[in-house]
Amino acid sequence: NYQQKYRNDQIKGEQTTHLKKLVEEAKVFAEKLRAAKTITREDVEKAMLRKLDCGREADKELKLMEEKIVLLDCELEKSHEELDKMTTYKDVIQHDRRHYIDKMKQTMKN
Repeated sequence: NYQQKYRNDQIKGEQTTHLKKLVEEAKVFAEKLRAAKTITREDVEKAMLRKLDCGREADKELKLMEEKIVLLDCELEKSHEELDKMTTYKDVIQHDRRHYIDKMKQTMKN
């Protein structure tokens, strides 16, 4: 009987200690909840609008970049065409000059 009473007292002491710890943890948790900022519907709407604005700006920048790429492609195409014309002109002129020089050599020989 004495041993049972001793065990019961020990168990009560342990239970009391655990309950005190649980109450203390609950108090700390309640303080954290009070300290935590509550997020309202307005906060969520503002965040969504900011995200939407960022998306729109990214789309605008993308369109500008695409337009710039198209312009640069056109310039590159024009440069290639001009280079081709100049190369063709150079080849034709070079051929004409050779032909002229050959004629002059023949004329000088005769």
